[in-house]
Amino acid sequence: MKKISEHPEKSAGFLGNKKSTKQISKFVRKRSFQTRGEISLKIVFSILISLVVLTVIFLSFGSVQEVIERKATAEIINLKASIETRILQQSVRPRGSIVNVSFSVPSSISKVCFFDANKEHKGFRNPELTSIYEGDQINNLFFMTDSGFFHYHIDGLEIQEERNPLCVNMADNRIELKLVSTGDGTDVEASEAGEDVKCVSVLENGNPAKKIDFVFLGYGFEDIEEYNNQVNRYINNIILEFEPFKYYKDKFNFYRIDDAKVDCKISGFIQCDQFDILKAASDCPNDYIFLLVDRSVIKDMISPVRSSAIGKIAKINTADKPFVLVHELGHTFADLADEYVDEGYYSTSNFDAASYINCDSAPCSSWQNIGNTSCYEGCSLKRYFRPTKDSIMRSLSSPGYGPVNEREILKRLLYYE
Repeated sequence: MKKISEHPEKSAGFLGNKKSTKQISKFVRKRSFQTRGEISLKIVFSILISLVVLTVIFLSFGSVQEVIERKATAEIINLKASIETRILQQSVRPRGSIVNVSFSVPSSISKVCFFDANKEHKGFRNPELTSIYEGDQINNLFFMTDSGFFHYHIDGLEIQEERNPLCVNMADNRIELKLVSTGDGTDVEASEAGEDVKCVSVLENGNPAKKIDFVFLGYGFEDIEEYNNQVNRYINNIILEFEPFKYYKDKFNFYRIDDAKVDCKISGFIQCDQFDILKAASDCPNDYIFLLVDRSVIKDMISPVRSSAIGKIAKINTADKPFVLVHELGHTFADLADEYVDEGYYSTSNFDAASYINCDSAPCSSWQNIGNTSCYEGCSLKRYFRPTKDSIMRSLSSPGYGPVNEREILKRLLYYE
């Protein structure tokens, strides 16, 4: 008896149908071709995506490098300006007058030197500097960085021959100099050990009596370099990059104090003893005080802490959005109100819109003659109105103060030299 397959259809198609076999073979070849094509397309797409990603990374890296270099250059220029200002101030004082001064040194600088090639000098004191600049008859201030020396000429700067060239030791991102008036210039030497100069100059543009003086205090910092970097970040990347302050850089003096003894409690808000803050800041000229509270971004995500300002004091959470400092500066420097609405707080704080240039009742007659303004609902309280739809006083992502606020800031800036 002929044996019958248990699977007649499968058996017949496989054994007895040559056409079916050819069709299957053709289908396999076609499918194989399609698969190879799909793989090729996937490879091409992968390559294209990789190229795009690499391009973005390259451009981003270039952009980041540019920002880093610009920041480093700004800090170097600030140090040069501060030294120049102090040399000039000391040179007009009576002959023999002495002052000890501390200067903030950016992390990018490894050595600060003074060298007058026009005078007798002792090359062994710094062979590298002497060999490079022995023929330089102009410059007398040198900053050593990883990319080489930055060199500048400072009028009135003098170096005694026995100290020429003079390279000053650095500690805690600062140098301390002893400046002696010679009657028509200023002699520079390193401060003697034990001199305690609490006020560190970060950027000085002139006489504190004629400038706007900002002093930074630190709280919670374990690393002085990180504190120094934060101070420089807020000065160069925030305040002096924000209009209208960026166009009036020469109206400001910036200082820092490294060992401020301030008692604070951090829980939702930054609560500090105001007397402690004022006492610590008194070691520097100060019109406005910024207390920087060091916090990690992760810690702040778990337990957010709000920055705030009252009077001449602003307390800044370093993990907060960067431009929170210029928002708080709007409060302290120009007496601007918050343009967002916080009924819970302001309804119990005796808020008076008449005390603020940027809050009004409808129809907002206070700014009706100022261009690019309107009457937008909500300014600290919902029943009051603000001049622009958005500003840094409403949202920390806003690019500016708006015309009303900026006009008030400019009025105050122009009071200073």
